[in-house]
Amino acid sequence: TALNTSSTYYWRVRAGNTCGSGGWSSASSFTTVAAPGDCGPGTVANVLVTETFEGGLGGWTTPAGTGANTWAISTANPNAGAQHVRGVNTGSITDQRLVSPPVSLPTGENPVVLKFDHVPNLENNGTAGCYDGGILEVSSNGGSSWTQVPNANLLVGPYVGAISGSFSNPLAGLQAWCSATTTTYRQTIADVSSYAGQTVQFRWRIGTDSSVSRPGWDVDNVSVQSCQASGGIPNANVSPASLSSTQAPDAITTQTLDVGNTGTADLHWSIAEENAPRLPRMPAFVPSAQPASEVVGADAPAAAATGRLATGAWLAPLATLHDNGPLVTNPGGGAGGADVSALQLTNTSLGSNVSQAGPFRLADDFTVPAGGWTIDTLTFFAYQTGSTTASTITGVNLRIWDGVPGAAGSNIVFGDDSSNRLASTAFTNVYRTSGTDLGNTQRPVMAVVATVGTSLAAGTYWVDWQLSGSLASGPWAPAVTLVGQTNAPGANAMQYVGSSSTWQAAMDSGSTTPQDFPFVVEGTAGGVTPPACSAPSDIPWLTVSPASGTTIAGGSSAVTVTFDATGLAVGSYAGNLCVTSNDPDAGPGNGTALVVVPVSLTVDAPLPPEIFSDGFE
Repeated sequence: TALNTSSTYYWRVRAGNTCGSGGWSSASSFTTVAAPGDCGPGTVANVLVTETFEGGLGGWTTPAGTGANTWAISTANPNAGAQHVRGVNTGSITDQRLVSPPVSLPTGENPVVLKFDHVPNLENNGTAGCYDGGILEVSSNGGSSWTQVPNANLLVGPYVGAISGSFSNPLAGLQAWCSATTTTYRQTIADVSSYAGQTVQFRWRIGTDSSVSRPGWDVDNVSVQSCQASGGIPNANVSPASLSSTQAPDAITTQTLDVGNTGTADLHWSIAEENAPRLPRMPAFVPSAQPASEVVGADAPAAAATGRLATGAWLAPLATLHDNGPLVTNPGGGAGGADVSALQLTNTSLGSNVSQAGPFRLADDFTVPAGGWTIDTLTFFAYQTGSTTASTITGVNLRIWDGVPGAAGSNIVFGDDSSNRLASTAFTNVYRTSGTDLGNTQRPVMAVVATVGTSLAAGTYWVDWQLSGSLASGPWAPAVTLVGQTNAPGANAMQYVGSSSTWQAAMDSGSTTPQDFPFVVEGTAGGVTPPACSAPSDIPWLTVSPASGTTIAGGSSAVTVTFDATGLAVGSYAGNLCVTSNDPDAGPGNGTALVVVPVSLTVDAPLPPEIFSDGFE
């Protein structure tokens, strides 16, 4: 009697003779192994793709090879239904291809197999060789390259033999399918588990030589399947995607994080914390009406005392990832031998407003080459009119975008507009002046170094930034300045004007030419930032309860997240909640074994007590 595969059977025995029968033995059991390509005990088939060609080729393609490509829908010899696909065995040299649509193969569900029925009516060379033949190939890079599925991976229906090298067949020497003339289908099952977790395409390929034709290769009933646990699988669904709270010092608030399960089996989960370095907030400020740029002739404080390069002043780095443009036009040509950045030709804008109080922001672009960058710091340049050579810059915030700031489709990939990333600031030994007053010392230019700490893949990005200072003027950012030119070629910087809440081209007020702004990118080429939740650590201002649990299929578990500002200084705090589970899909991401939930806490200074209020109603 034939037994089913992947099935458990129980048996017992008892003795019998002419005197009668004895008692039954205790029951024993055995489980039959899975047939090649079948799902084993405790798992069920998860059919990823099935194609019978009853609706035509659909997303299947027949790209050109050598000679005529005859792959097409046929009704000559279907295995089931009314249609199949056939590639003709011509009597001339051809290399014909039939390519499947992309198929995403899951992980943790082996074996993953491709099954198809076929009749390789291709010219055979005896019983163990081929003159014309068909092979199966797979690509995991969108068809850029292809690999033949080897005989070792053909669990059922292996290749017949090698294609002859005597008659110019393009596939000469490869193991292939062929047969004597027949209309009888056979099945081939290919193990493609080694491609789990990738998106692949399959290619059926016919190679024919210079003579003898046959009906060709009939293919029908193509399917791809994996094997899921028969008890079902869990699927993590955590919401919301992030949590944030703004509260007064010493305040305690709570929020709810839902750990849902949209799968068909219990989800076992736990939550770890990952603390992030704290950045202070930008300094407090009083909003003030300011122009978008400071122009020649504008009212300005009296010049500060002249000075040479001070001890501890900023020095330009010897090696950078990117320098967005020069600033100095007259080296050593200023007061006390300092360098000068002088306006050129008809330009009149000494600096563009980049002040938090405005508010204004500036933005400019840069390109990361192949291999990516790990950015440690960004250095910007600014002045406050009337300052000494001791920097009065008190804060800098920045954001990096994957497109033009504020444009549709552009996204912030790093940073925010509230965290103070100021690492250091110092005099650059450069004064910003008009073209006719090189000795002026009203505008000593400061370098403003901002801490970054992120990695960017190859591509074009925009950085936008904003500064604060202890003086009323600006801060102002001088533009890239080239001797004898009103702007840098291709200049395209942007300025955000808070009064209209718009980004606009940064232009010089006199020449009305677009401008760029100098900034320096430091770090290392290549490298990656450690992924989120790679180094769990306690977040001192946050607790979760419960920190682990089980959520039934279709259910949801509420987790209380407590934000505690007790004893915390005013500022911004951040971290991650790392939700790990038995979800079989690799993370990170919702619906995977690792869901990263960013958390942030902003501690605000309390408002002063209200002394008087009257609506005069």
